[in-house]
Amino acid sequence: MMISQQWASPSALINDGYGGKRALISHLRSLTILKFGGLWRYQRINWSRVRRLVFICKGNICRSPYARARVAAAGFPSASCGLSAGHGLPANPKAVLIAAERNISLVDHRTTAFSTFIPNCGDLVVCMEPWQAAAVESALAGQNIQVTLLGLWARPRRPILHDPYGLGDGYWRTCLSIIDDAVDRILQIINWNTARFRQ
Repeated sequence: MMISQQWASPSALINDGYGGKRALISHLRSLTILKFGGLWRYQRINWSRVRRLVFICKGNICRSPYARARVAAAGFPSASCGLSAGHGLPANPKAVLIAAERNISLVDHRTTAFSTFIPNCGDLVVCMEPWQAAAVESALAGQNIQVTLLGLWARPRRPILHDPYGLGDGYWRTCLSIIDDAVDRILQIINWNTARFRQ
């Protein structure tokens, strides 16, 4: 029997909403950094250049494959990889299960290491956490590739989209809902800019 959120303990709400107390603290810290302009460069996107969305997380087994599959299901070119990923591994079983609840299949996903990633000039690289975005910017310096944070396009903003690996179902569902919201918003912006360009 599911306990109503109205009667859930503060600890359960934090775990389900943010992935734990440390994740909540990181989230609040990131909002402060955002407020004072520390992450605004990740919202300065030239949308007319975007031809593919490339999602990056740590292991390429949870967040980034789901985001890639959501975009692919909408018919827009997408890819994913992981900064610390091995090569050819399947998606996390929990990711496969909870994605399937949302009619997204991760069964055929296989991991790709960022070290093998070949960027295109029309890529928008979409990271889950600021440290990942900084690592990507450093690795792709001079290649004129745009980089953003996925959670900046969700409402409310989540500059850090904490890794659900090893956490409970409640946070898994929260995480994938945030990805859904952000992906939908990004695709709406791309479609709007494409329509405007054709006029």
